[in-house]
Amino acid sequence: MARDVDGWRGRVARVADGAAAALRRARLRPLAVLPAGLSALVVPTPERFGALAGDLHASALYRRAADAARAAAALAPGDVELLVRLAERERRCGRYAASADVLAAALALSPARADLQRRRDDMELMRGARQLGAEMAAFTRHADALRDAGRREEAALAYRKIVAAAPAHGIFLVQLGNMLLDGRDFAGAEDAFRRAAALAPGAAEPRLQLGRLHLVTGRRAAAIAAFEDAAAAAPWHDGAFRWLAGTTDPRHQESWYMRRDANGELARATALAEEAAHLRARLAEIAAERPELEAETGLPVGLWPLARDGFRHPAPLVPAPAGTVVTVVALAAAYGLGRLHRLTAAVAASEGTDWRLAIVGDDPDLAAAVARVAVAEPRIVWHAASADAAPAVAVRLATSADGPVLLPAPGALPARDALARLADALAATGAPAVVADAEIDGADGPVPQLRGLPDRFAAAERTVDPGSVLARPAAVAAALAELGADAGPDALRLAVARAATLGPGLAHVAWPLFAEARRPDPPRADPPAAVPAMPASAPAERARIAVIVPSRDNPGDLGTFVASLRATAAAADALDLVVVDNGGVLTETRALLDDLARSGVRVIAAPEPFNWSHLNNRAAATTDAPLLVFANDDMRMLTTGWDDVLRGLLARPEIGAVGVRMVYPDGTVQHAGFLAGWRGDGMIHDGVHEAGDAAGPDGRYLATRAVAAVTGAFLALRRADFEAVGGFDAVALPIAWSDVDLCFALRARGLAVVETPSIRLVHHESKSRGHEHESPERMARNAAERAVMAARWPEALARDPFANPWWVMDLMPFRLVRPPSAAVLAAHLARSASAAPWRISAPATSRSAPARA
Repeated sequence: MARDVDGWRGRVARVADGAAAALRRARLRPLAVLPAGLSALVVPTPERFGALAGDLHASALYRRAADAARAAAALAPGDVELLVRLAERERRCGRYAASADVLAAALALSPARADLQRRRDDMELMRGARQLGAEMAAFTRHADALRDAGRREEAALAYRKIVAAAPAHGIFLVQLGNMLLDGRDFAGAEDAFRRAAALAPGAAEPRLQLGRLHLVTGRRAAAIAAFEDAAAAAPWHDGAFRWLAGTTDPRHQESWYMRRDANGELARATALAEEAAHLRARLAEIAAERPELEAETGLPVGLWPLARDGFRHPAPLVPAPAGTVVTVVALAAAYGLGRLHRLTAAVAASEGTDWRLAIVGDDPDLAAAVARVAVAEPRIVWHAASADAAPAVAVRLATSADGPVLLPAPGALPARDALARLADALAATGAPAVVADAEIDGADGPVPQLRGLPDRFAAAERTVDPGSVLARPAAVAAALAELGADAGPDALRLAVARAATLGPGLAHVAWPLFAEARRPDPPRADPPAAVPAMPASAPAERARIAVIVPSRDNPGDLGTFVASLRATAAAADALDLVVVDNGGVLTETRALLDDLARSGVRVIAAPEPFNWSHLNNRAAATTDAPLLVFANDDMRMLTTGWDDVLRGLLARPEIGAVGVRMVYPDGTVQHAGFLAGWRGDGMIHDGVHEAGDAAGPDGRYLATRAVAAVTGAFLALRRADFEAVGGFDAVALPIAWSDVDLCFALRARGLAVVETPSIRLVHHESKSRGHEHESPERMARNAAERAVMAARWPEALARDPFANPWWVMDLMPFRLVRPPSAAVLAAHLARSASAAPWRISAPATSRSAPARA
């Protein structure tokens, strides 16, 4: 301490006369700032007073440090950082009211600084505690300690006493509400939050907590309204905008993005991301350590036009193999005059490969437009043909080409590097054909068409338009043989892509390489007879299906679910319904189980601690049905003939497990498969809160498709596959992650996990066993299970293989975009060209042996 004081004295002693005038201008008494015997500062500046305050603070002269900081702030009243330092000096002196007032002044200058508001809230709390008196402040600390120790009921009682003694302090009402919410006293919590909000019209916290309450109790619309109320009451508060960004309304994501941009957060995150990009050798390591960087620099997809010019493909352009000539075949009628000019210019500007452009049509104006360009560029050729004959001529040109053929989507314009990148992808993968992403013309600018991994199951059920297709001559010839000689180029384009998707794999370059005109979705078409389609119905001999339903004291939902399964089944007599009674004690439960047993349902008594995996393993061992369904009890089947749909899907040997479309009681989607890679290594329900009839990005919700995993709330698979992977892991994963683990184990064996919208159920999510965040034990157990999964399946959790890699898995799915790295693009391309793109590596750690029955 003596050395510090001597250093301070030596520094200040070098300052010349003039301190008195400076201190008068700062309206401070000299002795309030300087120790006795110190005379002056030469020029009174904020920097010198600030430095003096720092020296005084370092010497433990806190009150004089605060006075010096006040003088610095007085000389620069618009300097927010000086005010922040002054507030900290006041806090260190125990002057909480003064600190809160200074922070209020700083907030007036910089209202978007959420950190300032948090500091001010803390000071207001301390001011309130001081006003309550020393005895009440001690009692507050006691209540806080009970809260931090997880003793919710005792903490709630303590906060009730504080609220009774100090009813005007909303912060204690918020704490009371939180304790009541954790204790599942929802009505009491709501009352506390509303009273706190009424006491503080400009406070965000009670409104945020009210929104959280509404989310926990399933009132999503009310939660959004509460978060919007919080944002309106306290526009400086980031929490409200962060919550709203997690809704399905794209306006909220855009507002969150613009807010972060205005605060400088986006610039800081972007700078960090750019620095990571320059450190190529450590890119993978950084991505693994900081997966949230993607979310921090993600762009709301609605703002694509603002940033599209800054997107550059991260991989250098690789020239096509020597001798490659890409033939582009286009119908002039699909472009029109203005767009045809753009087509010839776009193809002529192509880099990295040789090309030929054949345009077919009969319009004289279009012919003249092409002729003017062809004079200077002989690789562009007009082929005259009547409107009726033009499609056949275009197909003949496509099938007679010696090299790769580009069949553009109607009106599609290639980027400069499109032909070369597609030709390189074709050569690198060996695929019969390759497609890419695109931009669609929109009223407010281009809209990205980010296509998912080409999916054979979706392609077998409906016509999927993949955009422009670059194909090998053999693939074009094979598709034409299936279609017949009368096929046009657009039908040929779709058939080539479909055959590749159903066969060896359709390669996909995940980068917008085309500008496409907006067009209606193509109608569903029956597949060519020679291409195997998804089974439309069950095999002739209906296999028995065992439906296993664990339940505990939820008789109302259980009875409804069992009745709905029977009423909608195509062959109810081929169902083996098994209810696992996990220790129900209600009279209503006993009565229902007796009724179910009399009706043919097998009831297994299992009065033991809840272990979802063990209960299901135990029940599966009691039935010899070749097909198994594991289901929750809080659901209602909506689909007639659901059992035959399952039989049909599980008749396909490449399918290992089937999940179904689950909707909330209001009809919005609860589950359309799991998305992997959520915020680094998590999972989220695909489609959650979307409209029940939403098509989703690239029509992903319209057909059966491969997914990362499906929920155990309704999971169907063959008994042989269930036994081959060892069932559910009842030791390491007793509850929350065992369904995902099973799906990953199936995928590691080369089997696909699919989700189908052809079966729909209403699901009251976690109604019977509650939510994970409602209990500290559940939260701890869920964290432990997640750690097991992260160690066992790091590859499968890191990124969803079926979603376009442009999508950033943060906020709500399919809301943020960010250019993927070259490594990610290469991995996606290789997977897309695989015949089994769902396959993952074997688990890094062994799965636990199944629990004994």
